[in-house]
This record gives sequence, C-alpha cells and structure tokens, in this order.
Amino acid sequence: FHPAGGKAVVVRRAHIGGVTAFAFSADSAKAASAGEGGAVRVWNPVIGAALFEFHGHTKPVHALAFYPDGSFLVSCDTGGGFCVWPLAGSLSPVYPLTVGPHM
Repeated sequence: FHPAGGKAVVVRRAHIGGVTAFAFSADSAKAASAGEGGAVRVWNPVIGAALFEFHGHTKPVHALAFYPDGSFLVSCDTGGGFCVWPLAGSLSPVYPLTVGPHM
C-alpha cells in the first residue's frame, strides 16, 4: 500500500496463511508484514521489493512496530514471544524473549 494514498501498489504472496500484522516506518520508507507462519518481512513499499526476512517466531505474529528512527523492528507473537530485529547488519534478533503468564 502506498502510505499517502492507501492504495495497493504491489500485491505479493509472501506469508503462509494470512497476513496478521502490518506496519509502516515513521518516514514511510519501509513497511513490515507478518503472518500466521511466524515469518516477518520488511519491504520497500514504493516498489514492493523485499528488504529483509526474519524467522524467530514459532507462533503467529500479531503485532509489529518500528523504532522511531527506523533502526529496529519489534515483533510480538500470540505465544508471548517478541523479538527486536536490527534493520542493518545482522539479521539475528537482538532480543528474542518470551513473556510468561506472570509478567
């Protein structure tokens, strides 16, 4: 989707099952999507090109948020797991954590 107009620019089938979360970075230069299979993808929303693909969740991801400066992406799954993904350099999560029922 184009961030200003809200219209589909490019349609991609990139997730197992449906898309369960979507977010734009503050400057609209990046978009992120996640699905039932637990994969997280970061896109160039203007041309629809995939920039990053992250795997670290075993449950469906239901929330995504970019850091204000666009340097990291946070993802949270339905099992209480969340990851902080760097958007430069290593593709490993900086903080893969699981929040238990007592937190």
